Amino acid sequence: MLRMKDAPRLFSALAKLAPSSDADGGGDLETFCSGTVSPAELDGMATRVTVRDEHLAAIGLAASTRRCANLTGKGKMRLLDVLVFMEQPQSTGHVSGFFNMVTENRCEMDFFSHFHNVFCIFHGGSSQQETKISPAFMTSGLLVHPPYGPAAWSCILPSKQKKLEVRLVDPVRWHRPLRMSLHLKPVAQKYNFAVCPQPLYRLESHRDLLEDWLDYHKKMGIEHWTIYDLDGSGAAALSRREDVDFQPNLPSMLNSPRLAEGNWWNPICLEAIALTQCFWRYRGRAAMVFSLHSFDEFLVSAKHRRGGFRRWMSAAGPDNLTTVVRLPAVNYGGAGSSEDSPPLIRQFRRHTGRLYWHIVGANPDHVLSVNTTNAWAEPPRKQSNFFQPDVLRVNHYIDALGPRDRRKDLFVHEDPEQVLGWAAEELQVARDRRARLRDHQLFSVAGPLLAALRRAGGMEIPEEEQAPNISALLDASFRSLSPALRVAFHLAGAAEEGHVRKVLRDGFVSCDLDQDRVLSSAEFLGCSEPSGWDAHLQRRDFHYIGLFLHSWASKATAQTLFDGMDVAPSDSGLSSQEWEEGCLRLCAQQEISDGMKLLIDWSQRHQSSP
Repeated sequence: MLRMKDAPRLFSALAKLAPSSDADGGGDLETFCSGTVSPAELDGMATRVTVRDEHLAAIGLAASTRRCANLTGKGKMRLLDVLVFMEQPQSTGHVSGFFNMVTENRCEMDFFSHFHNVFCIFHGGSSQQETKISPAFMTSGLLVHPPYGPAAWSCILPSKQKKLEVRLVDPVRWHRPLRMSLHLKPVAQKYNFAVCPQPLYRLESHRDLLEDWLDYHKKMGIEHWTIYDLDGSGAAALSRREDVDFQPNLPSMLNSPRLAEGNWWNPICLEAIALTQCFWRYRGRAAMVFSLHSFDEFLVSAKHRRGGFRRWMSAAGPDNLTTVVRLPAVNYGGAGSSEDSPPLIRQFRRHTGRLYWHIVGANPDHVLSVNTTNAWAEPPRKQSNFFQPDVLRVNHYIDALGPRDRRKDLFVHEDPEQVLGWAAEELQVARDRRARLRDHQLFSVAGPLLAALRRAGGMEIPEEEQAPNISALLDASFRSLSPALRVAFHLAGAAEEGHVRKVLRDGFVSCDLDQDRVLSSAEFLGCSEPSGWDAHLQRRDFHYIGLFLHSWASKATAQTLFDGMDVAPSDSGLSSQEWEEGCLRLCAQQEISDGMKLLIDWSQRHQSSP
């Protein structure tokens, strides 16, 4: 249809049907559209199209629908709201001050796209061949704050459908439309409180801080999170949490080389895009969303503690027109606790006493755009400031990753222990539980790697290779492990594991001299430290699978080995299972010990070399 010669005239005529923003009825779109808001899911998190060759690209980010009074005054209609980021793929030369950096802004929305005459083209309906056109109204206005957008357009839905395809196009300025496939679904669950942080990165280095943050706010009443990361580093901590919608690798998701370049320029460059999309995706799904930036910020109610959110909602008293509420923050830091890396809320209890506006809590149904510290509500809805810091505030732990300001007179006020003591204890218990789980997993992962490292160091690298093929070295190293080690590290196949365990069971029978199915300390001593050459030869089956009890007993006594295998309940005897699992555990422990010694020796030699 866009190839028709008279298409521009057709669209120009249709544009006259749209209410003018300068006319007396210019506010009708917002005034009449106060009905129920429902989410519309895209196929994927974002869809990008170059709508004008080399000059302009459009990224569809989110959509929602709402019931409205018909602009003609008869009955009801449904409106489709779409969130789109318009970018210039080429360098613009525009500069801006962005977090104390005055340089070209690589993440700005194309300013002039706000003036485009955009139309929505719907395919489908009662007949699959049916096509309907609706003028799109720019509802976001000119949000003049880096990175200027994204933009919101609204158009009238022609029919009730659960799935539809909409094409957005300016027939004069665009060469091709932005296609968005949408699924209109009823809300299965609506959250009272949700959180949209800024895009995060290098989360693998701060996993305890991240999980403390999530666990604490769950106790406070946060029911759901949408967390973007820039590098995939949050997968280990977030991918299995039911209360987190984890969206990894935001730059790749947007599929924009220029925005990816902007992310390298400044990791906060994509914040406004991510926050705005996140709030929009909670439309119809959450009553209140907080723009809590990162794991160094905690929502705290010194007065009401766990009940802080409920009391805040009552105290803030938002009316039907109040959509955005700004909340203050205060900086915490200083010397901190003498404990070894406790949760932030226990480590830092001293603060500056200086409050500043920092985040928002907002009803996402009527938020147009969000940036670092603010959000814009659609007219005629409004914003208010909530300044009762004892009821609800943000504790900003600015020294979470190290001191930012070493002035001794900066953090001069101290909170009573009872303000957050209740939560600190619970977070520490959760940390200890995670540490035990990590120790178990570390044994399963670090052991095989250390064993492979010991062997890889002695393997020859072909002269033609400029650098070692790490994958090939590891593969060869794993193949060289003893059968018992492969079983201990869960690397063996079923047949090999069966052979190893049979050798261990047969060995138990041969060591159990009185045949009472329990190895005493004396029987274990005779088995681990055989006397005479013939007795040693009888243990060649142990040696073949990699079990060298006599060698290990020479480093630590046989009694020490026995005590380590006699697990709870400790009864001065080894059952067949204790013997079998204990021998495998000894294999792994000896290998890990030797691997650690190798690393320590190498490190000391490396540090002392010129």
